[in-house]
Amino acid sequence: MNNEQSPSVYRRGARDGIVMAAWLVLIFLCNVAAMHLPLLGLPALILLLLTPVPAYIMMKRGYQRYPSMRFFSAVWMHGIVIFFCGSLLLAPVIYVFLRFLQPDFLMDNVLMAIDTYRQMGTQMPEAAHMANQLQTIVDNHMLPTPISLAVTSIWTITFFGSLTSMVLTFIIRYVCRDRNTQHEN
Repeated sequence: MNNEQSPSVYRRGARDGIVMAAWLVLIFLCNVAAMHLPLLGLPALILLLLTPVPAYIMMKRGYQRYPSMRFFSAVWMHGIVIFFCGSLLLAPVIYVFLRFLQPDFLMDNVLMAIDTYRQMGTQMPEAAHMANQLQTIVDNHMLPTPISLAVTSIWTITFFGSLTSMVLTFIIRYVCRDRNTQHEN
């Protein structure tokens, strides 16, 4: 067993959050680029679905390396901090992109959605209703601002990261359970 002094769960989570931020930025950039190169939508989706993998690797590494990480709460908190710090680094990327690089990005996408729903509306009344709702949002200047989207991304990623981390914690403790009992004997 490794008796190395364990850095705080927050320090480890912040350090690992840099890796998660790079992953999240890559997903964001693939999604944004998919508007011009639709083939990038598939890698974006695959990366999104694989997001638990790097979190699992980082959380498991901490669990195995530091004895103080054997508590459920410590492993879970490590995962939460990974996602929180990753989202904190992603938020400025989202803000700069939407505010300065492509300020019409959101409006252009909503207008494109309105056109798509209107075309579908001849066959599906729900689509026509959705087009009308989106048009009302545009007409009343109710689209979210870049800063509100950046802050919302922090809350959303942290929330879903917390749930993902809880599931990963159960998995890590189960997978590593046999190994820990062998080391103790």
